Amino acid sequence: MNGREERLHTREVVHIYRIYFPESDKCYIGQTIDLKRRMKEHLVKEHKSLIHRAFNKYDEWEVTPLHVCYSHDDANRIEIEEIRNFDSIHPNGYNLTRGGEGCDTFTNNPNKEGMRAKQSAARKAYFTNPENRTKLSDSMKALGDMHPSKRADLREAHSERMRGEGNSFYGKKHTDVTKQRISNANKGRVDSEETRVKKSESKIGKKNSFYGKKHNAESLVKMSESTDVTGEKNPFYGKKHSDKSILKMCIAQTKRQLARLEARLPTEI
Repeated sequence: MNGREERLHTREVVHIYRIYFPESDKCYIGQTIDLKRRMKEHLVKEHKSLIHRAFNKYDEWEVTPLHVCYSHDDANRIEIEEIRNFDSIHPNGYNLTRGGEGCDTFTNNPNKEGMRAKQSAARKAYFTNPENRTKLSDSMKALGDMHPSKRADLREAHSERMRGEGNSFYGKKHTDVTKQRISNANKGRVDSEETRVKKSESKIGKKNSFYGKKHNAESLVKMSESTDVTGEKNPFYGKKHSDKSILKMCIAQTKRQLARLEARLPTEI
């Protein structure tokens, strides 16, 4: 239970307050059950927030209590109204959200797309860094047989959780926009020769997780059913390739044939 939910049950008094900075002529609207503690958080803890940066930049500021609320819903409603009244959403003020979200500074953030892009770039930079990749690899190897991927009980439990309605994507479909994004992200992505060799070696002989095992009859039936794409199960059932698609496939096939032919030709004649 978070702080705002606790107030709903304990009937604590909630204060709606305004912090105004005369030099920038901008303000921040917030809600709290302890204004003194909340001010300390603004000044000390929230080092990345706009309001914290404003405190560091400007010497003069004013704190004004605006309302006293006795319910969770009233506090959220009035906070939203006052943020709108004072027009304190960034860049006109120091609020990052429209209020009432229970500290969710992302969902309605006007700079959401920029934040998402920065987070994505930071993650990509981290995981493409050779040093970080080596550290992650070493930490996984150190687990040995205790690694989750090597424990049959954990694998089975995870598989069970992800089946049917337990899967978070159950009954959903990717939109055309999402499909295009996935397609664009995977285009041109080719593993280096070193990576391909490592992947191959990791699955040879005893290193293969299925080494020395055999599929039972039930598993074979399930695999057969899951890969059955005959008749109406085929996603292309009842459809036809357009002339443009047929031409593209012919060109691609011709290129592959030429590549195989060139590979067989002697380098010197």
